[in-house]
Formats: sequence, structure tokens, C-alpha cells
Amino acid sequence: MIFIGLLLLLHNYRGFDLTRVILLWWPLILIFWGAIKIYERTAGARGVQPGASRITSGEVFLVLGLLALVGIVVGVDQARRRLPGMDAIDIGGEAFASSIDVAPKAVPANARVTVRGGRGDITVRASDTPEIRVAGKVSVKSWSESGAKKLSEQVSAEIVQNGDGYEVRPTGAGNSHVSVDMDITVPKKALLAIHTDKGDVSVSDMASQVSIDNGNGDIDVRGTGGDVSVDMRHGDAKITLAKLAGVMLVFSKTNMQIEGYTDNVGTDEANVKLSESRAKAVRDFFESQGIQSNRLTYKGKGPADPVAPNDTPDGRAKNRRVEIISSEPQL
Repeated sequence: MIFIGLLLLLHNYRGFDLTRVILLWWPLILIFWGAIKIYERTAGARGVQPGASRITSGEVFLVLGLLALVGIVVGVDQARRRLPGMDAIDIGGEAFASSIDVAPKAVPANARVTVRGGRGDITVRASDTPEIRVAGKVSVKSWSESGAKKLSEQVSAEIVQNGDGYEVRPTGAGNSHVSVDMDITVPKKALLAIHTDKGDVSVSDMASQVSIDNGNGDIDVRGTGGDVSVDMRHGDAKITLAKLAGVMLVFSKTNMQIEGYTDNVGTDEANVKLSESRAKAVRDFFESQGIQSNRLTYKGKGPADPVAPNDTPDGRAKNRRVEIISSEPQL
């Protein structure tokens, strides 16, 4: 009771994060309780209380209850790994990030490219260069930086040839606490297919067919000349920039400042680089629609100016965005 009282006092008057302590250190309560029981039984055995050292029915039920608790913990852990949507439950901990960079691979201009993701956002941009380039960020949810580093060191991405096509996929990312955001550049005329379980998908400026299969997340397709096939279970699909490009063609003196943003996971240097890549993708799309480059400027601002708290998955998703500022306020 004294221990619980101290925790509550710290929580009320010192801003102590009691929820996080309980989520992380709740086994200490069992250890503390067990130590008290050992002391009681030892003291009873030394005294003159007959039968004090015998195992009581209450202690038997206590052991059975603890075994049931262990079973529940194991069951929840297995469910988070195997059942769709269970991994979305936030159990606390800090998010740590590291960047990945894969060597470019030369491919035919009309290559068949398949992107396979697990958890994490996927951004695909078109290029006139006949090669595949991959960069991105590994995010690990962990209670310690050392544990996150150990997991992130096992995670990367690869480009492999699969028959007459090419496949881009993360490696070592089977843990439900690990997500991999990939920023991929492919030839403009490539046949693109994307398969992912969880995360937002963005595709821009492709000239050929695009097929997207996404389990949970939003899909944004912009400036694609070929057929688009979308299969999604949860999320929204939208095409937005083409309309704005049309408005800019009408208002020929209007200039645009394009600003890319990220969440606060990872280093500022990695986030600024990623946000600049997102802003540049939007600039490149406008140029492909006939907007002169001297009317467009872009900048990566990293985690600056968040529009939502970064302590929840939904908040971080909202902060990974691109804002377009017009020189004409009425637009």
C-alpha cells in the first residue's frame, strides 16, 4: 500500500507517467508481492504458529492465477504477430529511426516492377532514368535505444530480379514493432505493382499500368497515364494534384511554394532529406503537367510545424505531409 501510494503521489504532483511505468514495470509488483509472501512463510516457520508454513488453498489459486496471466501475455503477443489489426494496438515505448539507402539497379525502361511492403509507407516516383533507386527510413518501437538499434541493424531493403521482372522489398522486418518507409524511383514506363499490409501508398507520374493492393492505409495516385487498379480493405484513395495543376494553368502568374514535412521519428538530417524528397516529387508532377519550373519552389522542413501530436500513430501519419502555398491568397 505504501508503494502504490508513493506512485500515485508522484503521478499527481510531479507529472510522473504512471501509465508507462505500469505497462513496462508491472512484473515488479509480482516480485514485490512474492518477496512479502516468502517473508511471511519464513517468519511463520520460525515462530510458534502451527501450520503457518503449509501451502494454503489461497496460495494455490494465486499460483494458478499467475500461470493464467503468463498464458494471457503469451497469447496477446502471438495474436499481435498473427492477427490483422492487432499490431495497431499501442503498448507504449519510444519510436527510434534509422535511414536506409540501397545501391541503384539498372533495369529495362519498360521493366515489370513489384514492390512488396509489410508495415510502413511506400512512395513511388517516376524517372526518365532506366534504373530502380530505393531510400527510406526504418522505425522501431522499443523501450530502449539499444534494443531498437539491435532490431534496426537487421532491417534493410533490397532490389532483386524475379524472372523477367524486378522486386523491391524490405528485409528483416518481420517484427510487428518494426516499420519500413520506402521512397522508390522507377522508370516512367515500368509496369508497377504494389502489395503491402499496412501503410500509406503514394504513386506519381507513371506512364504505364499501376496496380495497388493495400491492406490498411490511404492510397494517393497522381499524374498516371496508364490504367490504375486499386484493391484496399481500409483507407481512402484520392487523386488531388491534377486538379490543382489545371488551376495553375489558368492562373498563369500564380507561383507555388511546396513544403514537405515528416513526423519526429529519427534524426533531423534524415527527416529533412525525406521531406525534401516528398516536396520534390510534387514539384516534378507539376512540371510534368506543363507548369514552368520558375513558378515552383520546394523545400523539406522535416518535423517542423506539426499539425498533430507525434505521440500516436495517427498523429505521426498526419504530420507526414506536403503543403502547397499559393502566391494568390484566393486560391
